[in-house]
Amino acid sequence: MTQAMYWLRAAATQQHAHAQCTIGYMFFEGWGVEKDEAQGMSWLEESAKSGDKTAKLAIEKLKRKKSLEKSSPT
Repeated sequence: MTQAMYWLRAAATQQHAHAQCTIGYMFFEGWGVEKDEAQGMSWLEESAKSGDKTAKLAIEKLKRKKSLEKSSPT
């Protein structure tokens, strides 16, 4: 675990919404960690529950993207 992730997790477990959102993005995109979209979404949802507007917008955008991917022909 990187030092950045250590401190982000420390803040996130104390309900720091921006840290939760950042961790969500890191996992969703695979930035410095192994990509894990489910874990990324979980952190984004936790952040949104804590009131982070960026996380709320990201969740809406990601859900729309997933919906479009499912509906488009392959």
